[in-house]
Parts: sequence; C-alpha cells; structure tokens
Amino acid sequence: MTARIVELMKREIVNGTIGPDEVVIESALAARFGVSKTPVREALLRLHQMGLVSVIPGKGYTVTKLSWKEVKDLYEVRLAMEGIAAELAAQRADPATVTQLMRIAERPLYTDASVDTLLQCNFEFHQAVWQASRNDRLALILTQVIHDLMRAMHTAMHFENAPELVAQHRALAELIGRQDPAGARQFVQDHIRSTQRRLFE
Repeated sequence: MTARIVELMKREIVNGTIGPDEVVIESALAARFGVSKTPVREALLRLHQMGLVSVIPGKGYTVTKLSWKEVKDLYEVRLAMEGIAAELAAQRADPATVTQLMRIAERPLYTDASVDTLLQCNFEFHQAVWQASRNDRLALILTQVIHDLMRAMHTAMHFENAPELVAQHRALAELIGRQDPAGARQFVQDHIRSTQRRLFE
C-alpha cells in the first residue's frame, strides 16, 4: 500500500495536480486512500527523501517548489553526470544489456503515449543506461537528480512524441552497442541541452 501511495502522489506532484507549496496532511490522505496513517506516513517520508515534499513541524508536509535556478543547477549536474554514465555504459555494457536497452527504448510504441507514460518510459530508459554504467553511486546520484527534476521534465515532455522519443533512445542504445563512449556521451549531452533549451525558452 505504501508503494502505491508513493506512486500516486508522485504522479500528482509531477503533473501539477498537487501544486507547489500545497500543504499535505496525513489524516486527509489516510481518509482519501482508506488506510491508517502508518502507510501514509511512510509514503510521505519516501517522498521527502525524493525531495518532492518538505516537513513543516507541527503541521505536516508541503510540496517543494523548484526555482528556475534550482532547475538550471540540476540540469548542469545531469549534463555532467549522465554524459559520464553513457560513456561508461558504452565501455561496459554486454550484448544482452544492449538488447535490453533497445527493448526499453521501444516501449513508448506500445503505450497510450500520454505525457505521464512517456515520462515514465523516458525515466526507465535512462535509468537502464545508468545501470549499464555499472557504477552504483553514479546511478544513485542521477536517480535523485531526475526525481528532483521530474516536474520540469513533465513540462518538457509536452514537446516530445512517442516516435521521436523512441528514435532518440534507439540511437543512444546503438552507440552503446557499438562501444562508442565519446559518441554516447556527446549524444546524451546534446539531448539534455536541447531539452533544457526548450524548457527555458
């Protein structure tokens, strides 16, 4: 139940159903989900660890608000770290991993192609690339960065469509499969810069 509450609330925070600075109260959520306060409290703690909610002593939780500077800072970290992850993946991924990357890349072709679904498919592909780097600390850092960036990425995803997303992910998977570290790194960095430009324009 806790995991389900986390996913539902994360989706609502990311897509703006629960807005920035909105106060979230345990008892109200427990009533909404028809559960005790315990799984709600656990879910809120996980969301706090993800950086999606902040604790207000004596009141509950509030949805964190990202400033444009924070978004810019996060994109700079993502640009550096994800480029390294792609480079390492191209050096370390075996054929079975590349096949899995290609399979994950093509998932948007078999979904409803909503913004929420594309965002999730996008996250799963990039997470698979980080894992293919075989650097657990790097994957952990990038997971946290993307969790923090999810709301901004939800906005950016309105400019994407399933075929375009699939083509981009296939291209990266192919570079990794060809063991082209420099090409994989450059491709990821160009993609991130492009997404950032669309978001800030």
